[in-house]
Amino acid sequence: MFSQVVHKILVRLRIMRRKVLRSCGCAVEENNVTGVTKLNVMADLFHFIPFCGGGYDTRAVATIRGLRLFFPSLLSAKASLGLPAVPVMSSEEFLKKLGVEQVQASELSQLFTFYGSDKSSPERMYPPVYAGILATCKNPRKIVEIGIGTNNVSLASNMGSGGRPGASLRAWRDAYADVEVIGADIDCDILFAEERIRTCFVDQLDADSFGHLEKLCSDGVDLFIDDGLHSVPASVITLGFWARFARVNGWFVVEDVHQLQVPVWQALCTLFQGAVTAYIVRTAPECHVVVFRRMDTAISRSGVF
Repeated sequence: MFSQVVHKILVRLRIMRRKVLRSCGCAVEENNVTGVTKLNVMADLFHFIPFCGGGYDTRAVATIRGLRLFFPSLLSAKASLGLPAVPVMSSEEFLKKLGVEQVQASELSQLFTFYGSDKSSPERMYPPVYAGILATCKNPRKIVEIGIGTNNVSLASNMGSGGRPGASLRAWRDAYADVEVIGADIDCDILFAEERIRTCFVDQLDADSFGHLEKLCSDGVDLFIDDGLHSVPASVITLGFWARFARVNGWFVVEDVHQLQVPVWQALCTLFQGAVTAYIVRTAPECHVVVFRRMDTAISRSGVF
């Protein structure tokens, strides 16, 4: 109980700090994007380099400029072709789209808080979205979540030293009596097994590492949650995996989508429309989730997304 109180205080202090800095006209550091690293642009980003004359520096700058412009330009081009971008909607608008205008999210929110998950924190406010999604599944049989919640601060996308691995997995299990919960993470030290919970290793940037998870998903998945690395390439790899195992009306949710990533997801969602129905939902001022719903298992079982 004490650690939960401390966690809530720290979250509120972080939100207050951002608001104060903005009100003073100060820049707010976004997700620790400052720093210096060694990167061979021409070698590491070879898909985006200009294959033309010119020295390394000139072509490297052009590569970075092109990469920054790629998704906004793709979005603009699709609009010019009469393909509008997937709009950003509020949680209320999303629920209305589902035909679920009133949901009971309090129990789910209480379970997240009880186990120490941040899904119901003011920075995220996910319970209504999930309650609406699961209201469309009469008896969810399998929920899969990548990102167990590592507290190893040396790993990317960690929850801090006070994180509680497995918090949301236990909340899902308690919320739905017959559901089987599968968790996956890059941190092997936090893998565990409990009643109706199994976990395994996955590196979202390595498609070959999904082998164990594939066996656990072989009988189909109702809800698949990406709460792992929080990078678009990692999520697209995971999305392709999910599409092979999604049940009819199955769901895929990408959590913690930053405002800067929204144009990228708008472009991708427009590309994927038809195979899936896509939504971008704003759950808090700086946080979004991207939601996909699989309608046709014939496509998903083919292994082609």
